[in-house]
Amino acid sequence: MPAEILKREKIIGLTQETDKNPVLSKLFFLAGKLEGNHFLKNHIKQVYVNKKGEIELIPENGKYIILLGDVDDLEIKFENLLAFYQAGMSKVGIENINVLNLKYKNQVVCKK
Repeated sequence: MPAEILKREKIIGLTQETDKNPVLSKLFFLAGKLEGNHFLKNHIKQVYVNKKGEIELIPENGKYIILLGDVDDLEIKFENLLAFYQAGMSKVGIENINVLNLKYKNQVVCKK
């Protein structure tokens, strides 16, 4: 039997009374949204909360950071990100990006 068939994903269960920890509550919300989006589920390999309390997403290639900020307007931020990947990434070039900032309403700001 090929080894690929026996391979399993390791999933860690995480529970807490989330109303006592607003950051954890936001991360649970974000995790649910990432899980529900096929592309982002496979594209994002890490979620990080920086010293400012802002949420950063690390893509699979790890060459840049997606600065989400907060989970407010998350669906719109994801739509903007996907639109940028489809229309803007080829114009800017991945090698020219260190940060994709989604914190601002209806914008994707590229930073080198």
